[in-house]
Amino acid sequence: MASYNNYEIVSDWFTSENINDLECKLCVGDRLEFTSHHTDAHWGIYVGQYQGIRHTVIHCGLLEREVVLANQKPEIRADTIGRILVSSGKVRINNSSDTDQTANDSQLIMEIAKKMHLDKTPSDYNLLSENCEHFANYCRYGAPSIEQAASAVGTFWSFLRSVIGKLDLKMSH
Repeated sequence: MASYNNYEIVSDWFTSENINDLECKLCVGDRLEFTSHHTDAHWGIYVGQYQGIRHTVIHCGLLEREVVLANQKPEIRADTIGRILVSSGKVRINNSSDTDQTANDSQLIMEIAKKMHLDKTPSDYNLLSENCEHFANYCRYGAPSIEQAASAVGTFWSFLRSVIGKLDLKMSH
């Protein structure tokens, strides 16, 4: 089990207006979940003070407001919580997977995230197998998890069942 206080914690949502309240609750190694009405969840690992920046999150991806070139791939980045919130609306601590997986020690989580950032570990972004949630889970648990991918697949299957159901109704009339 991890050696810090936010084991299994899922906090309330915070915005840029009350970010100081969140920063008081954070522990190194926390998974942070960012969300907005424009995108699916975005995930990162809180590492605290890093490269002269307070309250740093290491995450995989591009910030939504940045210009994206066709050949540009997401990268492992180190940004402040506030910078990520510019392109997202809310953030929370979400260590909910601690109930299903054994979290690494907070120091190890931080070391893994920093090493991947410093090494510029390449990321071939893929919603189902290589996304920002997988990066955060790899750092925290040592293996990627499939919460976001399972959600996307579940949504797809629900949509498909709905379409098939409508087709069945039309064919039976």
